[in-house]
Amino acid sequence: MLRLAEQLTHGLLYVLLAATLILGIVNVSARGWDLFGLVQIPGFAAEDRPLRRSINGWHELAANALLCVAAIHAVAALYHQLLRGDGLLKRMWFATRKAPE
Repeated sequence: MLRLAEQLTHGLLYVLLAATLILGIVNVSARGWDLFGLVQIPGFAAEDRPLRRSINGWHELAANALLCVAAIHAVAALYHQLLRGDGLLKRMWFATRKAPE
């Protein structure tokens, strides 16, 4: 059961991360983009405020869901380390990995 929850959580983290990134790019593309006056890209929906608000709302929803799932993921890691005592964080830490012999 824990293995299934682990796989679902990791999958959901990756899906939400990709969705947040893609929706953020679409959000910026809809509004238009100006990089310090050097590069200017006009928005494809600069005058369509309801569409921009909708895209922004979906981006916010994906970002908030990502934060919630990441917090649950962090709590689960602490549960493994502190309550179960199975050394999960120690196995994940870079400095404690043993070199292959």
